[in-house]
Amino acid sequence: MSSPENSRTLSKLETVAFSGPDGTGKTSCANIIAKIFSKRGFNIKRAWIKNVHTVAIVAMMLMEKLSYRHVVRSTSGTYVTSSLSRYKSAWLWLSFIGVVIKFLPMRISTILLGKLARRPILVIADRYILDSMVHILISEIFLNMRNNIVDLKEAILSYVNSIPLKIMRSLLIKSSMTVVLDGDVAELIERNKKAGKPDPYWYMTLQKYLYRVFIKILGIPYVYIDTSKKPLNKVCTEVLAGLMEKVAK
Repeated sequence: MSSPENSRTLSKLETVAFSGPDGTGKTSCANIIAKIFSKRGFNIKRAWIKNVHTVAIVAMMLMEKLSYRHVVRSTSGTYVTSSLSRYKSAWLWLSFIGVVIKFLPMRISTILLGKLARRPILVIADRYILDSMVHILISEIFLNMRNNIVDLKEAILSYVNSIPLKIMRSLLIKSSMTVVLDGDVAELIERNKKAGKPDPYWYMTLQKYLYRVFIKILGIPYVYIDTSKKPLNKVCTEVLAGLMEKVAK
C-alpha cells in the first residue's frame, strides 16, 4: 500500500498513458499498474486510443473493398498507409477526427464519474494520443518511401507544426504522464512473432525512432523505460518508481 502522501502526489495525474513500439508490453504493464492503483484506493478507468480505429479505419476498409492496392498492411495485419495519405491535409484531419471521437467521450465520462464518486478518476491507457501521432506520420513516410521521396526531418517538422498535431499535443500534456516503453528491435520482433504479430525490422526501427523524436520535439512529460531483457514485474516496478519521481517534482 502507498502512503497517504504518495496517494496525494499521484492524484495530481488524470491520465497515465502507455505508449511505444509494438511488443514492448504496454497492455500487460497497463493492466498490472491499473490493478496496483485500484488496490491503493484509486478509481480506475481503462482507455485505448488510436487514430486508425474510428473514421480512418472505416475509410481504409472501404478503399480496400474497392481495391487492395489502395491500402498497405504490415505483416501483422495492421493498416500502415492508404492512398488517402497522398492528400496530406485531408488524411491528417481525418485521423485527428478519429482521435477526438475516441478522446472526448472518454474524457467526458471520466469527469462525470469523478463527480459522482466525489473523487478523481485515474485513466490508464495502453495506447494513447502519442501512438496516434506516430502512426499518422508513418502513413505519410511509408507512402513517400514507395515513391522514393523520404525526408524524415522535413516530414516530422511539417506534422509537428500542423494545427491537428498542436491540438493533440495540448491534449497530451494536460494532467497526463506518458510512459514510453522501448526495447531492442530484434527482441521486440521476437516477442511479436510469439504473439503472432510479426513486423519487418525496418518498420519496428521506424516506430522506435519516431517515438524518441516525438517525445523530444513535443516536450511532453514522460517516463522512459527500456524493457529489453527485463521481466514484466521489473518493468512495472520501474514504471511505478518513474511515475513517483516525475509527479513529485
